[in-house]
Amino acid sequence: MDLVEMLSIMWRSKWIILLTATISASVVAYNSFRVQPSYQAEAILVVGNLATGSQLGRLGGEDMLAATYSDLIQTPVVLRKAIEQSGLDKTPAELEALITSETAKESPYFRLQATDYTSEDAIEEANAVAKGLVAYLDELQVEGIKESREKIVAELADIEKEQSNIRTGLAKDDGRLHALDQVKLFLNEQYEESAVQSFSGSKLRIISLADVATANKSNAWRNTIIAFFAGALAGIGLGFAVDSVRKALLRED
Repeated sequence: MDLVEMLSIMWRSKWIILLTATISASVVAYNSFRVQPSYQAEAILVVGNLATGSQLGRLGGEDMLAATYSDLIQTPVVLRKAIEQSGLDKTPAELEALITSETAKESPYFRLQATDYTSEDAIEEANAVAKGLVAYLDELQVEGIKESREKIVAELADIEKEQSNIRTGLAKDDGRLHALDQVKLFLNEQYEESAVQSFSGSKLRIISLADVATANKSNAWRNTIIAFFAGALAGIGLGFAVDSVRKALLRED
């Protein structure tokens, strides 16, 4: 089959080609233009103290914490905290479908993104979840401090009791009393420093809240044009198939 014959077949099948291309483009255009435009807002968070930027990252383990915190974003407990704080009119399941997060390799920073049909909703949801995550982690740290201090207080009480027993006993052990005094001193220092240590390197901080939202373009015209040419190619194939069937029937006659 030479080029002239191929062009002749395509010309005879022009209505088939045009029809399939039009149908394909119409279906895609109908679906593409009906899609409601969406908006995406972004908040940026970091693990660690920005004042010691050289220590942030893989060396201090902040990158692994960032990845862990990024995964926590879509958990029901964090989403409920965000809804409770901000008053969002959504369920945790609905909010989860709108939130995504990503973190770079060996980086303490991660991005929290919210996508919705209005820019105001996207901004509100991104900021609410960012604040909710920070509040949730702060509560965990407070609980950790409380538990740590309770253990220290219990240990100090045991030491006081042991020292009292030593002093009231027949054989006083001054060396043991001095050693217990040193342990008490260490525990008291640990008690005072527990809050500072807990809220230093591993604390999650918000670098920037969302204030604008970008529109996600649907590219409806591009999709329609692509569908038109794809339909035209399918029509050409169908035209050659019809021509082959016609020739086969003529040979039989």
